[in-house]
Parts: sequence; C-alpha cells; structure tokens
Amino acid sequence: MDIKIATTKKKLNEIYSFRFKIYITELEKHFLVNDKTIRILKDEIDSSALQLYSEIDGNIVATMRCNIKPLTEEIRLNFDIVNQPSSLNCKYARLDRFMIHKDYRGSNLSISYMDWLYRYGLKNNVVVALIMVEPKLVNFYKRYGFEVYAEATVNSKTKNKRILCSLNLKNRNKLMKSRSPFLSILDSSKGSI
Repeated sequence: MDIKIATTKKKLNEIYSFRFKIYITELEKHFLVNDKTIRILKDEIDSSALQLYSEIDGNIVATMRCNIKPLTEEIRLNFDIVNQPSSLNCKYARLDRFMIHKDYRGSNLSISYMDWLYRYGLKNNVVVALIMVEPKLVNFYKRYGFEVYAEATVNSKTKNKRILCSLNLKNRNKLMKSRSPFLSILDSSKGSI
C-alpha cells in the first residue's frame, strides 16, 4: 500500500475528517476538539506539517503527521546529538496523529509507515525523531530503537498518560543494541540515500 504526502486541500480535509472519525467517534477522545459539529480534527501544527496517508479504493485507511524542524541546541543536548555541526542543516521530526482504520490494524501498514518515515528522515537530514504514544504501544516503538525519555498527561480531567519516545536515526550503536530493522537501512544507505 502506497504512503503519500497530501498536497491538495481536498485530500487534507479528507485526512482531518478521518482523524475525527478515528479519534473522536471511535476512540472517544473528546478532549481533542471543542466543536464536535465541524467533524474534523485539525490544529495549528497542521499548516506546517507533512500529512501522510494511505488509501484503498479512494478511502483513507491510515494517516500520520510529520513535522520537520531545524535542529535546536536544546534538542541536540537533550537527545545526545553529537558530531552534527549546525552548518550541516540537521533537523528533527515530531511524529503524531498516527492512526489506522480498525480493519487494517494488525496488518503490516504500521511497519510500512515506520520504514517510509525512517528512509524519508535519512534523505532529509533528520537526526532525531520524537513521538508521543499510548503506554500499550511503547514496545512496538522500542523494537525500532525508540527510547522512552519522559511521560506526559494529555487530558487533565481523565489523566490520560502518554509516553514520549525518541529515536536517533543515525546512532548505529543504539540501533544495533535494540536490533532495530532500521540498522540495515542505515547501513545500506551510505551514499545512496
């Protein structure tokens, strides 16, 4: 299944509607929206982020938001990014709004997204990826080399906990230690990505 980057307003609106359907209607995360009559889930981050999606028969079945920013000194220090001079134009990525239609959960679609994002990150000089996940998903991300760095509460009323994870895309030792499938991509990308 192809993973695409949304480029039209129509496709973006389909993504925002899909988010609403999954997060609000299905998972009942009502704290994410103030006005449920609009039936979209969109915020200020969306305007500067890449909106990834996959579809079957013209219907969206998966999405993820990827916000790529220039590497800051704070990110460099907090995530042990060494030997990456600022002159190299390094970046970091914040990943969120990753959702898959219930009919395709448990398929290889999530693995396809992880692989696509890693390759895209390498091509675009991303050195660290950050993601906030539900506690039950931490082990999935750890298999790829993500490390837990903090916890957060996303809803003060229900005290929903999220785990913040990071991945240094170019740290071969950490990828090797976690037996990440990304290690073979990193090794094969020398000179080609």
